[in-house]
Amino acid sequence: MKQIISLFLLLTVLVLLTDCNNRTHFNNYLNNPPPAIQYAGQGNTLTNNKKYDEAISYFNKAINLEPNNSMYYCNRGEAYWLNGQNNEAMADFNRSIELDPNIANGYFYRGAVYMKDEEVDKAIIEFNMAIQKNPDFAPAYLYRGIAFEKTGEINKAVLDKKRAKELQPRVEAVLKRMISPEIDEPVDPDTIYTLSEVEAPPKAVYVVPPVYPIEAKKNNISGYVKVKYVVTKEGKTKDIIIKEASPKGVFETAAIQAVEQYRFNPAVKKGQAVNVIVNMPIQFDVNTK
Repeated sequence: MKQIISLFLLLTVLVLLTDCNNRTHFNNYLNNPPPAIQYAGQGNTLTNNKKYDEAISYFNKAINLEPNNSMYYCNRGEAYWLNGQNNEAMADFNRSIELDPNIANGYFYRGAVYMKDEEVDKAIIEFNMAIQKNPDFAPAYLYRGIAFEKTGEINKAVLDKKRAKELQPRVEAVLKRMISPEIDEPVDPDTIYTLSEVEAPPKAVYVVPPVYPIEAKKNNISGYVKVKYVVTKEGKTKDIIIKEASPKGVFETAAIQAVEQYRFNPAVKKGQAVNVIVNMPIQFDVNTK
């Protein structure tokens, strides 16, 4: 789904910060992101609230400041798409992919435009690309399954829909809201939502950098860990999972121990604090002082 520009999606280059000055800078960055990020975040909030024209104006501001950011074009394209402006949406998705050929969302939404236009074969090609770029992209499996139903490939459709639910149990509810934005589901505070389903993402109030493993530092080893976790409605972290690590077996424990200490103002949906899934990469750079 749409990758909300939140405080967590900003952490594409999270580095080890050890001294007080660096830690202060890190926390300031978390709580005071650059203007383009703020505009994009406001645009995504407005999209979630179905105020598409206003959302587009904020994405315009973000793109004016960062014209080579592929995600901003993708987010604006979604707002165009939901607003029924398919030509403008397709232009943005094309631009997004031009800037970043690995952006799975761009291919997914391009396929969604083709689905609206009943160009099912073209849509399947796009969903194939989205899944190739992100094998865990649940909506792409679901949409491709729907496309396979239209082409009469029922076995493929069943397998894709099953895979979509395995990856994201609530994916069908998300799809219904995408196709019919007027659907207004009640909020269940015990449900675990995705970032694309909430009106306001969780905001970090206490974040500590991970402790660099002694042996890794001694042997001049750098790497990264991609973690997935839930920020609860109480603002704590739980269900921390390592999605990917390089090199394996070096930084995982340090990453988990850091994330366990994080505290947040929780995500908000319709005025209620809710649980939300967060995906975040943590970079370990031995050369960072």
